[in-house]
Amino acid sequence: MGIKSQYIQTLISEPVEYHEEIIDELKHFKRNFKYSAINTPEGVAARVRGMQDMLDSFCLIMNLPTVQLQAANVETNGDSSSSFYCRETRTITIAYRLSIITLLHEFAHHIFIPTGNTETDEHLARRWSINLFKKVYPIAFEKLEMGSSEPNSFVLRMPRAGRSSRTALPAGYDRMLRALGQGMREITRPPRRIEAVATPVIEGQPITTQEVGNAV
Repeated sequence: MGIKSQYIQTLISEPVEYHEEIIDELKHFKRNFKYSAINTPEGVAARVRGMQDMLDSFCLIMNLPTVQLQAANVETNGDSSSSFYCRETRTITIAYRLSIITLLHEFAHHIFIPTGNTETDEHLARRWSINLFKKVYPIAFEKLEMGSSEPNSFVLRMPRAGRSSRTALPAGYDRMLRALGQGMREITRPPRRIEAVATPVIEGQPITTQEVGNAV
């Protein structure tokens, strides 16, 4: 079991309420899109398509504007800490590692109205994403280790024994990803019509975050 920082322990001690349909959608993703399947371009395309479908459902459930997902420079053992959300374009860019915990964090920036204080905004996003990840991926969460030994550390990583050197996917995978992604919706559950729970979102400046990287 990975030891968690004082900050992470504080985050998971703060109660967060989630719409049951949000939890169901993440469970569906967990069952159907294993991280171990991304060692081929087809596997990457399937996981990206599954992530986009899940985001579509989240937005429908929470009555939010849709958000677009982009994957950049995916590697089998990459580091997702350079991923970010751009509020102007409502786009999430996941870089180097298709981490579900990073995706949840960046989506949380889509949910919450910016407070004007970066630390507060980051805390809200971390609390929402980490608690949801822990709820649906409890075993994986327990295995996660801290990126540093600082009490306020928030970077969660897979155990070193479970990580190998970074390996780039075959040349041209990004082209294949775009082509294959168009045909992936039939293998996933389409967004369902659900009574929405209103959550306000306003336009603002792009928010770029260094985030909880390298998780599942």
